[in-house]
Amino acid sequence: MLFYKVNKESDQKRTNNKNCDFLIANELYTESEIVSAGIGYKFLRKNFTPVSISKFRTYWFFGARFENKLS
Repeated sequence: MLFYKVNKESDQKRTNNKNCDFLIANELYTESEIVSAGIGYKFLRKNFTPVSISKFRTYWFFGARFENKLS
């Protein structure tokens, strides 16, 4: 499954100025989550890296999705 992984340099960066949503380093987003958050293409290219990970190799921690590297 295609996810967009937040770059380490983008940790604690706000997604936009209208709300208090911010990025967490190594968090995974789906394409539909990117669209619903209103993240623009330039912001996406600068702060995210596309990765292909099985949805079964992910876990949730305090409302954020991350890759499970142990399995």
